[in-house]
Amino acid sequence: MTRTAGSVRLTEAQAIVRYLMDQFIVIDGVETGICGGGFCILGHGNMPRLGEAL
Repeated sequence: MTRTAGSVRLTEAQAIVRYLMDQFIVIDGVETGICGGGFCILGHGNMPRLGEAL
């Protein structure tokens, strides 16, 4: 992650994780994060960079 002139440079996986962490829902007046965590088996080729971002 590199910051230059007010912007943030992220990999695609880092951007996806940041997006998911910014999602919220309001239930009975209480704001709660939608994505509380993730589970995956890393190293099988489909998500190697997402594991690094997590």
